[in-house]
Amino acid sequence: MVVSQAILKFKDTGGEFAKLVEEAKGGTLFIDEAYRLTPAPAGKSPNASNEVLDCLLEAVEDPATRETTTFILAGYRDEIEILLGTNVGFASRFSTVFDFPDYTEPQLKGILLKMVKDRNYVLESQAACGVNVARVIAQRIAAGAGHKGFGNARA
Repeated sequence: MVVSQAILKFKDTGGEFAKLVEEAKGGTLFIDEAYRLTPAPAGKSPNASNEVLDCLLEAVEDPATRETTTFILAGYRDEIEILLGTNVGFASRFSTVFDFPDYTEPQLKGILLKMVKDRNYVLESQAACGVNVARVIAQRIAAGAGHKGFGNARA
């Protein structure tokens, strides 16, 4: 089951998230853009993110849930590290990290050419326009690699 930051817009955020956790039991709960869960600072009134994170921590601490359910927090490394730092026990409960490096220019070109072929499109030939269109597109996309906001899924 995939959950996004839209969970924060529910009227009963904690209750709705608890239902999602229950539905995911025995499978996987994938929280995309988890870094958008920004709890209120200490001493301030809890917000919707606090409700979600409290529920999440409760779920991963429950042995019956922890043994049967996988919880994945997805997002940009720096922002996820900040999220994990908001609670002393958070990082230890989400200790496995999968880092997906940005695609290289040759990989991007290969993906582009496959997409073009799969859709029965035709790129302008180098002879007709003077440049290798696929190479130029891949170079322009690859220029964003390593910069904040670049993501393989959007490339």
